[in-house]
Parts: sequence; structure tokens; C-alpha cells
Amino acid sequence: GRMAAEAACEALDAGDVSAAGLAGYRRRMEDSFVIRDLATFSKWPHVMEGWDSMFNDYPAMAAEVMNAMFCVDGEPQQPLRRRIMPIVRKRGLIKTAREVRKAVSAL
Repeated sequence: GRMAAEAACEALDAGDVSAAGLAGYRRRMEDSFVIRDLATFSKWPHVMEGWDSMFNDYPAMAAEVMNAMFCVDGEPQQPLRRRIMPIVRKRGLIKTAREVRKAVSAL
């Protein structure tokens, strides 16, 4: 937004609000991190569109994992991996691994 405002002010001050006069906006965007970040994360929206479990299954899994990690029931704790793996297996270890791999490769 700041870059758009700066470009608009520059174009107004120059008296040229044509596409050429507003080209400073594109230049500012290309000179900043914004365009590079958009290119870096360009695959992410496509990954998110088909990833319903990100909003349904994973929050529930995260809650179960936190419960397994921090529940005090008077019994000695098992190693963390033993407490978490049944939760992940319930959803599907391979399916979860594929989704996480796809997400990480999109980032």
C-alpha cells in the first residue's frame, strides 16, 4: 500500500497519471521483496485449495498431540514418539507424510 501511495503521489506531482506515470509502482514492487516473495510462494495457493485436512484434521490432531504431551495422569510418560504415532496413524501416516511433503515443497 505504501508503495502504491508513493507512486501515486509521484505521478500526481509530475502531472502524469497515465500508465507510464504510474510505472513507479511496478518498479518499487520489483525492487522490493514483494515480487520475489510472490514468486517464491506462487505454488502455495494451489496446495491450500485442495488441502481440506489443513483446516479440519490437523487442528484436531494438534489438540490430541498437545493433550498427549501435557496430560498428567499419574503414570510415567512414554517417549514422545510413542505418544504421537498412534494419533498420526489414526489419520494415516503415509497420507499425512505426503501432504506435509507437498506443502513443504510448495514453500
